[in-house]
Amino acid sequence: MKIVVIGGTGLIGTKVVGKLKSKGHEGIAAAPNTGVNTIAGEGLAEALTNARASSRSSTAACGPTRRMPRTTSRGGCSSSPTMHGDYLFGDRPSVVDLYLFVTLLWADKFGVDVPERLVALRHRLEARPAVRAALKAEGLR
Repeated sequence: MKIVVIGGTGLIGTKVVGKLKSKGHEGIAAAPNTGVNTIAGEGLAEALTNARASSRSSTAACGPTRRMPRTTSRGGCSSSPTMHGDYLFGDRPSVVDLYLFVTLLWADKFGVDVPERLVALRHRLEARPAVRAALKAEGLR
């Protein structure tokens, strides 16, 4: 299955693409350095042709993983992610949280280790009634 990961050359995206490929899928890393500029639209149509799924990867709140001590950082990300409340930008989820949520679902599905704070964010979002209803309607839970 062809799956396009927007941001697929980043911290989480590279792991998701690698896991997809290891499972026999055609994992496509979509990023400017791979010829796909989602802002300008360059290369996007070609990347999405015959794709069965796409995901947006983000390191907006990257931080220490279960395998990485809190005192280190990787990939230019702070080891202490800044979250302003329960969600990335405050006490209510934003579209950024939901994009990240989808990426975290893919990461979980393919066994990608992610920062503890992102695991907690995924659980908070999964607990929301609208998200539970959407996942159920899509047959994902």
